[in-house]
Amino acid sequence: MSETEHTSSHRVTLVNLPVEIEQALMRYVEIQKESAALQDEKYSLRDQIAAYMEGKDASLISPEVDGSRLSVYNTAKTVVDYDEALLKERLGEDYKLILWPDPAKIKKNLSRVAPLLMSLIEEIGSPSQDAVKAAILDGKIKKELFDGAFEKRQTRTFSVTRVRDQNVNENGNAYDDETR
Repeated sequence: MSETEHTSSHRVTLVNLPVEIEQALMRYVEIQKESAALQDEKYSLRDQIAAYMEGKDASLISPEVDGSRLSVYNTAKTVVDYDEALLKERLGEDYKLILWPDPAKIKKNLSRVAPLLMSLIEEIGSPSQDAVKAAILDGKIKKELFDGAFEKRQTRTFSVTRVRDQNVNENGNAYDDETR
């Protein structure tokens, strides 16, 4: 017998799993742990190589390793995070002088920004599935005009995470290149 819990966007079904699925999940979790360990080792080796290159003041080396020519790049980029509230308070009207469009903020405020962008829509826009459906349903565009003009495919999201104390998920991905 199964139990079902509903979260914000997912249905969780708790069931007695077939042995082969339980074994597959056990192996999956084991591989996640191995992958995390390998990722940690990879970052440790990367740090060692980067330190060597920095000591040689080299941003590129091209060694031959195990019969293959490698190109190894090591560059640093300075990232500045501003305290926007503090700057806005200090600069007042001059705050606008230091601003530049931020894609993340545009996306977050897209419903408010979209009307302002309509004069540029042909340069910055792409067909929207919702807009296509609405135009067809409203009778503004005939459905037949889309025949052969699109490819429909399905994508799937699959993840296995371990739930820790206080519902903090651990996904087994040690780090990505931006976070360490």
